[in-house]
Amino acid sequence: MPSPFEARDAKLSGAIDKAFGEVFVLAGRRQIADVNLPREADPDRPLLQVVGTFDDPLSTIHPDARGYASDHAYQRAATKPIASIDDALLLWAPRDGDLLTRGFNGSVYEIARVQPDGYGRTVLTLTAKK
Repeated sequence: MPSPFEARDAKLSGAIDKAFGEVFVLAGRRQIADVNLPREADPDRPLLQVVGTFDDPLSTIHPDARGYASDHAYQRAATKPIASIDDALLLWAPRDGDLLTRGFNGSVYEIARVQPDGYGRTVLTLTAKK
């Protein structure tokens, strides 16, 4: 019998995906012998279509500067795209360097960091794939 916390996590995750979920495609990649070459598709981890949430918060950065009347130089804006996926939907564990394609607009991202969130979901920090 699952614990009350696991049941709560499953209900919460289902509600989040129902309200904010979109389709993603995960593609496993592996490092080949030469680290200077790009990664190749991992045949042990086939393409995986999952539902998850996407967030791309904007943050403004004011770096310190010397020699200016104010302590701030130019304002910079940056984003930190993240995806959150229910652990129960993942048939294999994503790794740094895997690719995630967003079904909403077809954008392809490379996974920079994989972290559990403690509530039965995995948070993927993404970088734009060029």
